[in-house]
Amino acid sequence: MTDKLSYAIIRSAVEKGIRDIQADPGRGVRGLIDLGEMFAIGRFQKDFFQVAQQMVDSPDSCYYQLVDRTVRSVDKDLLVTFGMNLGYNSWTRGASLIRETEDREGFNIPWMMVLDLLPGDGSAQVLPAGEIARVLREGRALGTYCYCFFLPEGYPATEELLSVLGAEPDCAFVLFLPPALADEALVQKIHRLGTIFAAVDLDAGQPEETRRATRLLLEHRCLCGGFTRRADLVRALDSVREEEAPLPFLFFLREASGHTPEDGGDIRVEKIREQLRVPVFPVDFYEDIAHIDRNISSEACLITIRSDGRVAATQDGGRAAGGLNIYTTPLRDILKSTAPKRGRSTPGG
Repeated sequence: MTDKLSYAIIRSAVEKGIRDIQADPGRGVRGLIDLGEMFAIGRFQKDFFQVAQQMVDSPDSCYYQLVDRTVRSVDKDLLVTFGMNLGYNSWTRGASLIRETEDREGFNIPWMMVLDLLPGDGSAQVLPAGEIARVLREGRALGTYCYCFFLPEGYPATEELLSVLGAEPDCAFVLFLPPALADEALVQKIHRLGTIFAAVDLDAGQPEETRRATRLLLEHRCLCGGFTRRADLVRALDSVREEEAPLPFLFFLREASGHTPEDGGDIRVEKIREQLRVPVFPVDFYEDIAHIDRNISSEACLITIRSDGRVAATQDGGRAAGGLNIYTTPLRDILKSTAPKRGRSTPGG
Protein backbone atom coordinates (compact mmCIF):
# COMPACT_ATOMS: atom_id res chain seq x y z
CA MET A 1 0.00 0.00 0.00
CA THR A 2 1.38 3.42 -0.95
CA ASP A 3 2.06 6.09 1.64
CA LYS A 4 -0.56 8.41 0.13
CA LEU A 5 -3.20 5.69 0.16
CA SER A 6 -2.42 4.79 3.77
CA TYR A 7 -2.69 8.45 4.74
CA ALA A 8 -6.05 8.83 2.95
CA ILE A 9 -7.53 5.70 4.55
CA ILE A 10 -6.44 6.67 8.06
CA ARG A 11 -7.60 10.28 7.66
CA SER A 12 -11.03 9.12 6.50
CA ALA A 13 -11.28 6.76 9.49
CA VAL A 14 -10.24 9.53 11.91
CA GLU A 15 -12.85 11.90 10.48
CA LYS A 16 -15.52 9.24 11.04
CA GLY A 17 -14.21 8.65 14.57
CA ILE A 18 -14.61 12.34 15.41
CA ARG A 19 -18.16 12.37 14.02
CA ASP A 20 -18.93 9.34 16.20
CA ILE A 21 -17.65 11.14 19.30
CA GLN A 22 -19.87 14.11 18.52
CA ALA A 23 -22.86 11.77 18.27
CA ASP A 24 -22.03 9.50 21.24
CA PRO A 25 -18.99 10.58 23.30
CA GLY A 26 -18.50 7.38 25.30
CA ARG A 27 -18.82 4.97 22.42
CA GLY A 28 -17.01 7.31 20.03
CA VAL A 29 -13.96 7.74 22.26
CA ARG A 30 -13.56 3.99 22.67
CA GLY A 31 -14.01 3.48 18.94
CA LEU A 32 -11.37 6.08 18.07
CA ILE A 33 -8.87 4.48 20.46
CA ASP A 34 -9.62 1.03 19.01
CA LEU A 35 -9.00 2.51 15.57
CA GLY A 36 -5.66 3.90 16.75
CA GLU A 37 -4.62 0.51 18.11
CA MET A 38 -5.53 -1.12 14.81
CA PHE A 39 -3.41 1.30 12.75
CA ALA A 40 -0.56 1.62 15.28
CA ILE A 41 2.78 0.56 13.80
CA GLY A 42 5.69 1.48 16.05
CA ARG A 43 6.27 0.60 19.71
CA PHE A 44 5.46 4.12 20.86
CA GLN A 45 2.12 4.23 19.06
CA LYS A 46 1.05 0.83 20.40
CA ASP A 47 2.00 1.82 23.96
CA PHE A 48 0.24 5.17 23.58
CA PHE A 49 -3.10 3.65 22.60
CA GLN A 50 -2.88 0.94 25.25
CA VAL A 51 -2.42 3.62 27.91
CA ALA A 52 -5.23 5.68 26.36
CA GLN A 53 -7.55 2.66 26.58
CA GLN A 54 -6.82 2.34 30.30
CA MET A 55 -7.43 6.06 30.83
CA VAL A 56 -10.97 5.90 29.44
CA ASP A 57 -12.01 2.61 31.05
CA SER A 58 -14.47 4.42 33.31
CA PRO A 59 -17.36 6.45 31.83
CA ASP A 60 -16.75 8.95 34.65
CA SER A 61 -13.13 9.45 33.63
CA CYS A 62 -11.95 13.02 33.19
CA TYR A 63 -10.42 11.83 29.93
CA TYR A 64 -13.90 11.30 28.51
CA GLN A 65 -14.74 14.88 29.37
CA LEU A 66 -11.42 16.08 27.96
CA VAL A 67 -11.81 14.31 24.62
CA ASP A 68 -15.46 15.29 24.32
CA ARG A 69 -14.68 18.95 25.07
CA THR A 70 -11.77 18.99 22.64
CA VAL A 71 -13.77 17.42 19.81
CA ARG A 72 -16.71 19.76 20.35
CA SER A 73 -14.68 22.95 20.78
CA VAL A 74 -12.02 22.55 18.05
CA ASP A 75 -12.73 22.90 14.33
CA LYS A 76 -12.97 19.34 12.98
CA ASP A 77 -10.79 19.91 9.92
CA LEU A 78 -8.10 21.57 12.05
CA LEU A 79 -8.20 18.75 14.58
CA VAL A 80 -7.91 16.08 11.88
CA THR A 81 -5.13 17.88 10.00
CA PHE A 82 -3.02 18.53 13.09
CA GLY A 83 -3.69 15.02 14.39
CA MET A 84 -2.62 13.42 11.12
CA ASN A 85 0.50 15.57 10.88
CA LEU A 86 1.45 14.59 14.42
CA GLY A 87 0.27 10.98 14.52
CA TYR A 88 1.01 9.88 10.97
CA ASN A 89 3.54 12.22 9.38
CA SER A 90 5.64 12.56 12.54
CA TRP A 91 5.10 9.42 14.64
CA THR A 92 4.81 6.99 11.69
CA ARG A 93 6.38 8.18 8.43
CA GLY A 94 8.84 10.57 10.05
CA ALA A 95 9.75 8.12 12.82
CA SER A 96 10.59 5.44 10.25
CA LEU A 97 12.88 7.83 8.35
CA ILE A 98 14.53 8.94 11.62
CA ARG A 99 15.33 5.36 12.60
CA GLU A 100 16.70 4.51 9.16
CA THR A 101 18.94 7.58 9.08
CA GLU A 102 20.16 7.14 12.65
CA ASP A 103 21.07 3.49 12.02
CA ARG A 104 22.85 4.32 8.79
CA GLU A 105 24.69 7.50 9.77
CA GLY A 106 25.19 7.14 13.52
CA PHE A 107 23.71 10.37 14.92
CA ASN A 108 20.48 11.18 16.75
CA ILE A 109 17.63 13.07 15.11
CA PRO A 110 14.95 14.74 17.29
CA TRP A 111 11.32 14.04 16.42
CA MET A 112 10.53 17.61 17.57
CA MET A 113 12.80 20.63 17.26
CA VAL A 114 12.56 23.81 19.34
CA LEU A 115 13.10 27.27 17.87
CA ASP A 116 13.48 29.68 20.77
CA LEU A 117 12.94 33.10 19.20
CA LEU A 118 13.17 34.96 22.51
CA PRO A 119 16.06 37.44 22.15
CA GLY A 120 18.95 36.65 24.47
CA ASP A 121 21.76 38.70 25.97
CA GLY A 122 19.89 41.93 25.26
CA SER A 123 19.89 41.17 21.53
CA ALA A 124 16.91 42.17 19.42
CA GLN A 125 18.00 39.90 16.57
CA VAL A 126 15.20 38.10 14.73
CA LEU A 127 15.86 34.80 13.00
CA PRO A 128 15.01 35.50 9.34
CA ALA A 129 12.10 33.69 7.74
CA GLY A 130 14.42 32.27 5.11
CA GLU A 131 16.58 30.58 7.75
CA ILE A 132 13.51 29.15 9.49
CA ALA A 133 12.25 27.80 6.16
CA ARG A 134 15.63 26.14 5.53
CA VAL A 135 15.60 24.51 8.98
CA LEU A 136 12.13 23.08 8.29
CA ARG A 137 13.16 21.74 4.89
CA GLU A 138 16.37 20.17 6.20
CA GLY A 139 14.60 18.79 9.27
CA ARG A 140 11.77 17.26 7.26
CA ALA A 141 14.30 15.56 4.98
CA LEU A 142 15.66 13.82 8.11
CA GLY A 143 12.20 12.82 9.38
CA THR A 144 11.41 15.70 11.77
CA TYR A 145 7.84 16.86 11.18
CA CYS A 146 7.19 18.68 14.50
CA TYR A 147 8.49 22.12 15.47
CA CYS A 148 7.91 24.28 18.52
CA PHE A 149 8.34 28.07 18.50
CA PHE A 150 8.73 30.29 21.56
CA LEU A 151 7.72 33.82 20.55
CA PRO A 152 8.56 36.96 22.55
CA GLU A 153 6.12 39.74 23.34
CA GLY A 154 6.24 42.24 20.51
CA TYR A 155 7.62 39.66 18.06
CA PRO A 156 7.82 41.67 14.81
CA ALA A 157 7.73 38.89 12.23
CA THR A 158 4.51 36.93 12.78
CA GLU A 159 3.38 37.49 9.18
CA GLU A 160 6.64 36.11 7.81
CA LEU A 161 6.67 33.20 10.27
CA LEU A 162 3.12 32.10 9.45
CA SER A 163 3.92 32.35 5.76
CA VAL A 164 6.83 29.94 6.27
CA LEU A 165 4.67 27.56 8.32
CA GLY A 166 1.96 27.67 5.68
CA ALA A 167 4.46 26.37 3.11
CA GLU A 168 4.87 23.15 5.18
CA PRO A 169 1.33 21.68 5.30
CA ASP A 170 2.58 18.22 6.35
CA CYS A 171 4.19 19.43 9.59
CA ALA A 172 2.74 20.03 13.06
CA PHE A 173 3.68 23.27 14.82
CA VAL A 174 3.31 24.45 18.42
CA LEU A 175 3.41 28.20 19.05
CA PHE A 176 4.08 29.38 22.61
CA LEU A 177 2.56 32.86 22.68
CA PRO A 178 2.54 35.80 25.09
CA PRO A 179 -1.12 36.84 25.46
CA ALA A 180 -0.58 40.22 23.78
CA LEU A 181 0.43 38.53 20.51
CA ALA A 182 -2.84 36.62 20.22
CA ASP A 183 -4.88 39.24 18.41
CA GLU A 184 -7.77 38.71 16.00
CA ALA A 185 -5.61 38.69 12.86
CA LEU A 186 -3.09 36.16 14.23
CA VAL A 187 -5.77 33.82 15.58
CA GLN A 188 -7.65 33.85 12.27
CA LYS A 189 -4.46 32.84 10.45
CA ILE A 190 -3.70 30.11 12.99
CA HIS A 191 -7.16 28.69 12.43
CA ARG A 192 -6.88 28.94 8.66
CA LEU A 193 -3.54 27.11 8.45
CA GLY A 194 -4.82 24.12 10.42
CA THR A 195 -1.33 22.91 11.37
CA ILE A 196 -0.78 24.94 14.56
CA PHE A 197 -1.38 24.27 18.24
CA ALA A 198 -1.36 27.61 20.10
CA ALA A 199 -0.32 27.72 23.77
CA VAL A 200 -0.77 30.94 25.77
CA ASP A 201 1.76 32.02 28.40
CA LEU A 202 -0.27 31.94 31.62
CA ASP A 203 2.51 33.58 33.64
CA ALA A 204 2.82 36.73 31.51
CA GLY A 205 0.73 39.89 31.55
CA GLN A 206 -2.46 40.64 33.42
CA PRO A 207 -5.14 37.94 34.03
CA GLU A 208 -7.63 39.90 31.90
CA GLU A 209 -5.22 39.84 28.96
CA THR A 210 -4.69 36.10 29.37
CA ARG A 211 -8.45 35.45 29.49
CA ARG A 212 -8.94 37.60 26.39
CA ALA A 213 -6.33 35.62 24.45
CA THR A 214 -7.66 32.22 25.50
CA ARG A 215 -11.28 33.19 24.78
CA LEU A 216 -10.27 34.42 21.32
CA LEU A 217 -8.56 31.12 20.49
CA LEU A 218 -11.53 29.12 21.76
CA GLU A 219 -14.05 31.31 19.94
CA HIS A 220 -12.19 30.65 16.69
CA ARG A 221 -12.23 26.91 17.48
CA CYS A 222 -8.44 26.66 17.48
CA LEU A 223 -6.51 23.78 18.99
CA CYS A 224 -5.06 25.50 22.03
CA GLY A 225 -3.76 25.31 25.55
CA GLY A 226 -1.66 27.19 28.06
CA PHE A 227 1.83 26.93 29.48
CA THR A 228 3.37 27.77 32.82
CA ARG A 229 6.68 27.63 34.65
CA ARG A 230 5.03 27.25 38.06
CA ALA A 231 6.37 24.50 40.30
CA ASP A 232 3.05 23.71 42.02
CA LEU A 233 1.50 21.55 39.32
CA VAL A 234 -1.75 20.78 41.11
CA ARG A 235 -2.44 24.44 41.84
CA ALA A 236 -1.63 25.33 38.24
CA LEU A 237 -4.13 22.78 36.95
CA ASP A 238 -6.79 24.07 39.32
CA SER A 239 -6.20 27.64 38.15
CA VAL A 240 -6.74 26.63 34.51
CA ARG A 241 -9.93 24.79 35.42
CA GLU A 242 -11.25 27.82 37.27
CA GLU A 243 -10.47 30.30 34.50
CA GLU A 244 -13.41 31.93 32.77
CA ALA A 245 -12.23 30.33 29.50
CA PRO A 246 -10.73 26.97 30.58
CA LEU A 247 -8.07 25.43 28.34
CA PRO A 248 -7.97 21.67 27.62
CA PHE A 249 -4.15 21.33 27.69
CA LEU A 250 -1.51 22.68 30.05
CA PHE A 251 2.24 22.54 29.34
CA PHE A 252 4.71 22.65 32.22
CA LEU A 253 8.06 24.13 31.25
CA ARG A 254 10.68 22.72 33.57
CA GLU A 255 14.42 22.07 33.30
CA ALA A 256 15.42 20.71 29.88
CA SER A 257 19.02 19.76 30.69
CA GLY A 258 19.44 16.00 30.85
CA HIS A 259 15.67 15.44 30.61
CA THR A 260 15.53 14.82 34.35
CA PRO A 261 13.15 17.48 35.69
CA GLU A 262 12.73 17.88 39.40
CA ASP A 263 9.45 16.93 41.02
CA GLY A 264 6.70 19.51 40.94
CA GLY A 265 6.02 19.42 44.67
CA ASP A 266 5.42 15.82 45.72
CA ILE A 267 3.55 14.78 42.56
CA ARG A 268 5.09 14.29 39.16
CA VAL A 269 3.16 14.97 35.96
CA GLU A 270 2.78 11.27 35.16
CA LYS A 271 1.14 10.70 38.54
CA ILE A 272 -1.29 13.53 37.91
CA ARG A 273 -2.17 11.99 34.55
CA GLU A 274 -2.79 8.60 36.16
CA GLN A 275 -5.16 10.20 38.69
CA LEU A 276 -6.54 13.06 36.60
CA ARG A 277 -9.23 14.94 38.51
CA VAL A 278 -9.85 17.82 36.13
CA PRO A 279 -10.48 17.64 32.36
CA VAL A 280 -7.17 19.35 31.55
CA PHE A 281 -4.30 17.29 30.11
CA PRO A 282 -0.91 18.09 31.70
CA VAL A 283 2.22 17.90 29.53
CA ASP A 284 5.71 17.87 31.03
CA PHE A 285 7.11 19.53 27.93
CA TYR A 286 10.80 18.60 27.84
CA GLU A 287 10.50 15.24 29.55
CA ASP A 288 7.56 14.17 27.37
CA ILE A 289 9.50 15.14 24.24
CA ALA A 290 12.36 12.98 25.52
CA HIS A 291 10.04 10.09 26.42
CA ILE A 292 8.58 10.01 22.90
CA ASP A 293 12.08 10.27 21.43
CA ARG A 294 13.27 7.27 23.47
CA ASN A 295 10.37 5.23 22.06
CA ILE A 296 10.75 6.38 18.46
CA SER A 297 14.51 5.90 18.63
CA SER A 298 16.86 4.50 21.27
CA GLU A 299 18.14 7.78 22.74
CA ALA A 300 16.60 11.16 23.41
CA CYS A 301 18.02 14.39 22.09
CA LEU A 302 16.72 17.94 22.00
CA ILE A 303 17.91 20.57 19.57
CA THR A 304 17.12 24.21 20.32
CA ILE A 305 17.82 26.97 17.80
CA ARG A 306 18.14 30.49 19.22
CA SER A 307 17.08 33.77 17.64
CA ASP A 308 20.69 34.51 16.63
CA GLY A 309 21.08 31.12 14.94
CA ARG A 310 23.12 29.47 17.72
CA VAL A 311 22.29 25.83 18.39
CA ALA A 312 22.03 24.24 21.83
CA ALA A 313 21.91 20.45 22.12
CA THR A 314 20.72 18.31 25.03
CA GLN A 315 20.97 14.51 25.15
CA ASP A 316 20.14 11.94 27.82
CA GLY A 317 22.64 12.65 30.55
CA GLY A 318 23.12 16.38 30.01
CA ARG A 319 24.30 19.04 27.62
CA ALA A 320 25.95 17.91 24.42
CA ALA A 321 28.51 19.83 22.43
CA GLY A 322 27.18 23.10 21.10
CA GLY A 323 28.31 26.38 19.67
CA LEU A 324 27.39 25.74 16.04
CA ASN A 325 25.19 28.15 14.11
CA ILE A 326 22.58 27.40 11.47
CA TYR A 327 23.76 30.42 9.47
CA THR A 328 27.01 28.64 8.71
CA THR A 329 26.35 24.91 9.22
CA PRO A 330 23.67 22.65 7.67
CA LEU A 331 21.33 20.95 10.13
CA ARG A 332 22.58 17.47 9.24
CA ASP A 333 26.16 18.47 10.06
CA ILE A 334 25.05 20.08 13.32
CA LEU A 335 23.37 16.83 14.39
CA LYS A 336 26.40 14.77 13.38
CA SER A 337 28.58 16.96 15.57
CA THR A 338 26.31 17.50 18.58
CA ALA A 339 24.18 14.36 18.78
CA PRO A 340 26.26 11.25 17.96
CA LYS A 341 24.92 7.86 18.93
CA ARG A 342 26.48 6.40 22.05
CA GLY A 343 29.72 4.59 21.32
CA ARG A 344 30.37 6.66 18.22
CA SER A 345 32.77 9.58 18.08
CA THR A 346 32.00 12.98 16.71
CA PRO A 347 33.74 13.80 13.42
CA GLY A 348 37.44 14.16 14.16
CA GLY A 349 36.99 12.69 17.64
